[in-house]
Amino acid sequence: MHGPSERLILIAPDSPANRDVITTTLRGAGFEIAVATTVEAALDLADEERSRSADEIERQVAARTADLSDALRALEDAKDALSREVERLEGELREARGQIERELSTPLIPITDRIMVMPMIGTMTEERADELLDTALRGVQTHNADVVIIDDVCTTGDSTVAAVKHSRDAGMNVLGAICLVDRLMGAQENLEGGLGCPFDAVFTLPELT
Repeated sequence: MHGPSERLILIAPDSPANRDVITTTLRGAGFEIAVATTVEAALDLADEERSRSADEIERQVAARTADLSDALRALEDAKDALSREVERLEGELREARGQIERELSTPLIPITDRIMVMPMIGTMTEERADELLDTALRGVQTHNADVVIIDDVCTTGDSTVAAVKHSRDAGMNVLGAICLVDRLMGAQENLEGGLGCPFDAVFTLPELT
């Protein structure tokens, strides 16, 4: 960008004739002319031009600074918006991952129109029991099925007891509980005596040893 003094020429001619020739020539070349009749006047004009140039430079610097400040604010706003979007996407990803994990940990497998299997692998925590119930309720409502709790190995039967209680609390008709291997350490007593839930085992531990 050109400053105001780049096309301005200060002359101090020694005669009117020289002034006219110089002025005509320079204006014809596209320059602005400032004429001083004395050395003092020339110095005063030079000081005024320097002052105008400094003011113009300050104005340009201020305008450029304002532009840079606006650009920085826009960049910060974009950064904040990107951070919020990343946080939102991470939340959706965590929710989707959790849903997949819940479905895998409590799968509901239809065998026939009225028989479904839900494997219970691992410890039956309160949280997992709630997830199991949600899945089972959806399956029972869809298939109009009764419920049989099947466990792999029963010791005291705590996990099976918890499953029976939660299922009944949710309004399911629990027909009974079946265990693949009963270690004969109180599971049958806790289920039949404590809950009145029929219990049977495919094998007992002594039968397998």
